[in-house]
Amino acid sequence: MPEAACETLRSERAWALYRLGCYRSASALLRSPATGREALALGVSLVASGRTEEGTRLLERARRNRLLRGRNLVQAATAIAAFNPAAAHSLSEAISPASTGLRVALLLAEGREEEARCAARAAIAKGKAAEEPDLYLLLANATAAPGDRLRLVNTFLAAHQLAEVAPIDAARPLSAANLTSRLAAGSVRGPLVTITMPAYNTETRISRSIESLLAQTYRDIEVLVVDDASTDGTFEVVKRLAARDDRVRLMRRDRNGGPYAARNLALAHARGSFVTCQDSDDWAHPEKIARQVRPLLKDGGLVFTLSSWVRLGDEGQFYARQIYPLTRLNPASPLFRREAVLARAGLYEEVRTGADSEYIARLKLIFGWRGWRRLHRPLSFGAHRPGSLMTDAGTGIARGEINRERLDYWEEWTARHIERFARGGFAE
Repeated sequence: MPEAACETLRSERAWALYRLGCYRSASALLRSPATGREALALGVSLVASGRTEEGTRLLERARRNRLLRGRNLVQAATAIAAFNPAAAHSLSEAISPASTGLRVALLLAEGREEEARCAARAAIAKGKAAEEPDLYLLLANATAAPGDRLRLVNTFLAAHQLAEVAPIDAARPLSAANLTSRLAAGSVRGPLVTITMPAYNTETRISRSIESLLAQTYRDIEVLVVDDASTDGTFEVVKRLAARDDRVRLMRRDRNGGPYAARNLALAHARGSFVTCQDSDDWAHPEKIARQVRPLLKDGGLVFTLSSWVRLGDEGQFYARQIYPLTRLNPASPLFRREAVLARAGLYEEVRTGADSEYIARLKLIFGWRGWRRLHRPLSFGAHRPGSLMTDAGTGIARGEINRERLDYWEEWTARHIERFARGGFAE
């Protein structure tokens, strides 16, 4: 093969690996970028693989040389924001037009609250929030008055055509454990939906999570909790809730096996025509189940739906490890036809971290683009707290850091999927 053709093939392969999130594999294929796309792929891959200074220098050099511009520049600034906000801000200043939300989020990440507040207010006044509703949450993060923050959160929800929320205790900040809604529960009927809930040492939070499911507008649910050998009072808390409402079912593991082993046990005992999952410290918007079931009832060709979430700390701050946007895909959100999915896709891989991403990718490959739909509405409020699966030193990813176990697993399962797909393993 001619050398030019080899280089083109190498560049295309590196770009594909970058788009798949296989950053170490992508960076191994590129040397000196010759195009803006190569500069984006190499610079971001280096940063995301832990080589932050090398990657940010390369991106800044590509920007100065006008190799990196336009959409590629926006993507680069967004991608490296979690690792180096100052470098991302420098890149974003050269973007025209730029994401207003990204700039506000970077100002907040750098501790420049007053500038962020002014920028967010100006953008909202110009109508930018119609395209970027996250501006309301960013302004809430920069606003001290609780009443103003609640108003901004509800304006954000209204932008997504969702009902308002309120705090249970107005004296405390909004959090996943301090949310409620006045929307009437149980007004929608339909096929049974099983909501699996792995639980480990969340005695102070799990009741609010379960209660948010029992308060759904969709009445016909079962909440199947698997206590993963908790050492606190989680089991007793759920047992009391199960005695109060027979839609709550409780199972207990003798030994801790991790959240995906617990999900698999729940899947094996699920009764619903449809199944989804919720973490034991998260809060479901009362419209969540109804919104995700509705497309499946209307279209028999759909197999599963996905939805978005926002993560909220106990002090009322909205959070995303990636800094922006704040509204992101909820990895625990797949709501699927139980029999079809278990027959063809099987269960979760029983690793300690990252299996939800693998499962979503597997479902997409098996059922194709016509088999699923993503709802771009924030139907859950995730708890951003120390010690959760998302923040734990062993299983999570902190802002600006690399979890090599997650990265290795991501690249390993992606390679497996590619190989299996190439062999026709995901075909009918």
